[in-house]
Amino acid sequence: RVLFIEIKGKTSRDPMEKLETLRLNIWNANIWLPGNVTWEDMKSKPGRPMPEFQDLLYAFPFSISFLLFRIIFDMLIMEPLARAEVQSVSTVGPCQQSKVGMGKEYMALSSDLFTHLLVPQGNGSLNAGRKWIEREKGSLRSVKEQLEIRKIRETGYRSVAHSIVFLFGVWTMADKPWLRNTDLCFWNPPHPVPWDIWWYYMLELGFHITQTLMLPFDVKNSDFLAQLTHHVVTIGLMMGSWTAGTIRIGSIVLLVHDCADVILQCGKLLKFFKGPDPDATVFKVFLAFTATWILTRVIYFPLYVNIPATKAILHFDYFYFASVSLVVLLWSLFLLHLYWTYLLLRVIYGMVFRKKKLHDNRSEDEDSDEDDEIGKNKSK
Repeated sequence: RVLFIEIKGKTSRDPMEKLETLRLNIWNANIWLPGNVTWEDMKSKPGRPMPEFQDLLYAFPFSISFLLFRIIFDMLIMEPLARAEVQSVSTVGPCQQSKVGMGKEYMALSSDLFTHLLVPQGNGSLNAGRKWIEREKGSLRSVKEQLEIRKIRETGYRSVAHSIVFLFGVWTMADKPWLRNTDLCFWNPPHPVPWDIWWYYMLELGFHITQTLMLPFDVKNSDFLAQLTHHVVTIGLMMGSWTAGTIRIGSIVLLVHDCADVILQCGKLLKFFKGPDPDATVFKVFLAFTATWILTRVIYFPLYVNIPATKAILHFDYFYFASVSLVVLLWSLFLLHLYWTYLLLRVIYGMVFRKKKLHDNRSEDEDSDEDDEIGKNKSK
């Protein structure tokens, strides 16, 4: 195979010629497509719509729509609900306030030791020192409550957005034969793209673009880099599988990933809005999430997606650069799954053997993160 194209008979170093050569090399069919497929085969024809690269531009209107939906949903629904929930909890005693993130700093400020240490800052008056402490507690409480409100707003949006995408995916994939027989994903490519798969891809791609762009502005967890890597790999898989025409296996990957995400976000939202017997309810959701996560991402994903895809590219006709890259991305995704499974097992271990309460293991560094944010706010 010829993987690179040269413009013969040209000796000038015209930049436009170089760009044209680069474009032809990048879009060489031998890089992206199986040996018996050309770009002409990938063009849509009447009654046979194909996944064309320029279609990916439609993902950006979807991304903007998700962003606008998040802004409106935050303003009209989640912001009032979050403030009402946080304020209702803040009216109870200090011991219960610590449950919504008041933290060790609040308890320390209210101790007798700090009262005596801070007397000089109150001009020698014990009452003035206590007033200073009350002001500090109020400032600390305000920052902590704002952080809690942000978390509730973000979790509420993710719960709704993940649910919308997942339900659309279930409706789209319910009648697809390759969902039950993954061998069909690699049989006689390239495959035409049904209209519902087209919408599913654009919806998912737009959603993940929005998630990636908003990630630096959301409340950060200790696995920020893992989340960013996951979003980038997922977007790369969607764009690569669409361009290479491997949309069947790509659609399965999307559906498998959404299963556990919906349960996770809904469980976190229930943890914020405490109803009757909240611990028992959240624990049941956690069990459902754990079972779904292990079944879909630790068992099904490698056995029915990664391994068949890896075997498929070993066939000579399938061994092209894009397919190898897609398989590398698939296994990278699985490594991220194993990392998060490790964090999940740590939570289970703490609950079973150390009698710890259920919490997001990725937020163990949250106290220090919040301290930094409190310091920034107080220095302004």
